[in-house]
Amino acid sequence: MKKVLFKAKLKDRKGWAYGYLFENHGRSWILVPDEFCAQGCSWEEIIPQTVGQYTLQNDRNGTGIHTGDIMLLGNDTPRKVVIEYDSSRAEFRARLFGKLSIQMCVSFWKDGIIIGNIYDDGELA
Repeated sequence: MKKVLFKAKLKDRKGWAYGYLFENHGRSWILVPDEFCAQGCSWEEIIPQTVGQYTLQNDRNGTGIHTGDIMLLGNDTPRKVVIEYDSSRAEFRARLFGKLSIQMCVSFWKDGIIIGNIYDDGELA
């Protein structure tokens, strides 16, 4: 089974959907697969502004890192960053709060920890 590629907040209730993103006629859904969709898959309508793309990296707890996630990176003096996608450079970046985006080696991300996201935990920003 492929890794989950997107996450987004559910439109009609609290929580998040994880899966494959689809858009049609101005509405957005995530197809949430079970194991190979053997028992069927569910479609969840989502809030499109909250879509986060999976970076193909996990934090030190094994949690998938998505755009919009807020992380603590660094060992001695951890710094708060938000994960973003830079379309002009076709790369994921970590932005220090209040500063420009910077490219941090993705191997550095795996030692960090996700502490929230910009949609639920904006006060962390």
